[in-house]
Amino acid sequence: MKTTKKSPAHDRVFSFRYYWHGLPEILYYQIPAKIILFMMFSFAEGILGSIMNLTGIYSVSSGELPSLLRSWYGWAVLITITILFTIYMAFDIIILILLSRNILYNQKKKMKEIISTAIRISRKFINFRGCLIGMYFAVIIPLNTAMIGLRLTKHAVPQFIYSVIRSNHLYMLAYAVLVLVLDFIGIIHVFTFHGVLFDNYSLATSMHESRSLFFKNWKKIVWAYLKFFAMFVLILGVGVISIVVIPYYVSHLIMQARFWYHYLIIMVVIMGLIFIFLFTMIFIQAQAMCLTRVYDECTFAGYQEAQFKTPVLFQKSFRFVVSISLLASLIFGYGGAMIFDDLFPKEYTTEVIAHRGGGDLSTENTVESIRAAIEAGATASEIDVQRTADGHYVIFHDNTLKRLCNDPRTIQELTLEEIKKLRITAPDGHRVRIATLEEILNTAKDEIKLYIELKGKSAGMQMANDVYQMLLERNMVNQVRIISLNANLITQVEKTYPDVETEYLCYIAYGQIESMEVDAIGLEEELATTKRIDDLHDAGKKVDVWTANSFGSIIRFMVSNVDGIITDSVQLAMSIKDGKSDSPDFTRLLRIFFPQI
Repeated sequence: MKTTKKSPAHDRVFSFRYYWHGLPEILYYQIPAKIILFMMFSFAEGILGSIMNLTGIYSVSSGELPSLLRSWYGWAVLITITILFTIYMAFDIIILILLSRNILYNQKKKMKEIISTAIRISRKFINFRGCLIGMYFAVIIPLNTAMIGLRLTKHAVPQFIYSVIRSNHLYMLAYAVLVLVLDFIGIIHVFTFHGVLFDNYSLATSMHESRSLFFKNWKKIVWAYLKFFAMFVLILGVGVISIVVIPYYVSHLIMQARFWYHYLIIMVVIMGLIFIFLFTMIFIQAQAMCLTRVYDECTFAGYQEAQFKTPVLFQKSFRFVVSISLLASLIFGYGGAMIFDDLFPKEYTTEVIAHRGGGDLSTENTVESIRAAIEAGATASEIDVQRTADGHYVIFHDNTLKRLCNDPRTIQELTLEEIKKLRITAPDGHRVRIATLEEILNTAKDEIKLYIELKGKSAGMQMANDVYQMLLERNMVNQVRIISLNANLITQVEKTYPDVETEYLCYIAYGQIESMEVDAIGLEEELATTKRIDDLHDAGKKVDVWTANSFGSIIRFMVSNVDGIITDSVQLAMSIKDGKSDSPDFTRLLRIFFPQI
């Protein structure tokens, strides 16, 4: 990567027309590439499924991870996932870079040649450094999107973990520093793929050369990207105002004519979604074009003036895209307007389950928290049960008493009498006793459903047996669901006591989790995709999501087909659920696609 020559005059490659007029080519190349990536992903799933089937395992979830990682097949699955993801990632990025030069310099390479080159170069990443790069991409995107409250990939930082980080300023500072350091590492290695692809460097050499190139030309690189980014922010703003905002306000002029009002707002949303899809396709490719152009200018590796032409194909394809978009809007808008209230119902049926008794309404896992959940109108209350040293059962979440009682000991180390002497400090400063399971059951009877989580080191069949007997004594078997993070335990409870509802909680899931012998599955919110929810429902399972606390998360699952939301934000969830019928029609429609609104 030598930079001995003086850079030629910068052409207008950062004009939006280079990207917009390249849209037909972007779509032409990207769609087959995505099909190949989908086939690769399906192939990878087949390999992983075969490895699991050889061992007699049909699903892997968070509860089985420790034992899985102590086995040879567990490591085989982990290594296979890492290698396949690395190949997947490398192929996708290389396609973007090759297509960038093809569009920038009008190289007219055929699709077969581009894909063949991408497959050949991708093999260079099947080594230790390549796997590190793959792991980097797998980690850095979820870490960044969690900070800004977005979800851009199927994998994300679990919200129950991020909520703990966000609640502590020191944790949040450490998290932000970690993300910034990882981002900086990615930025200085941004030209690694270019070096491997265009200069035939080894991966190690290309990483070194990328660092050198960045530090020598960082001002030019940063300035070029800032201009590019500002241009696309402007385009996004103009597009949203033109396609969504203005038509939305125009629609208010005909609000009294409900059919035509619904027709117009559905058309607005469809056109907006098409615009966002095309914008995203261009933006992703345009970033690769911007970086490729900067790389060429800084290294003079194949540098040439951008061969810009306004092809006839663009003019035809532009008219075609606009025509198809309008036709789709007209057809779906008319159909949607006919059955608007059926498609976008005014009522939410999702149940609200108060986390740890009453969520943030009261001191967690106490009698008063159950009463608060009842008063708020929650459908159910989730509690955590642990066994004391003398065989009694109390309601407590943590492994130790340190956080709530400033005592380093565990529930299992203390007798019930010793625990009764301890106090939890409520948010308003008053002191509250740790509740027994009997007290909670007596408070909840005929008032609210209970989700009882078998918790801690004492969780086992003895605990399940004792809890079941307490339910029988109070005639509460039909008012309780027993839940657990331990897959083996909860399936054993289901087999032993089929008359009580059971639910398995998980924050990692792979394979046929719907085959588990339980009545319900509790998914950490990042796992709760539409497909997974539908698969579980098709298998006869109920689906709850935990722990959805933010406005966006609660709305997202209210408009989905999950059965229940376990939340700390009970009042917020109830206000959203009760206030749905008062929401404007446009808001009801928009929340299907953008829950945060």
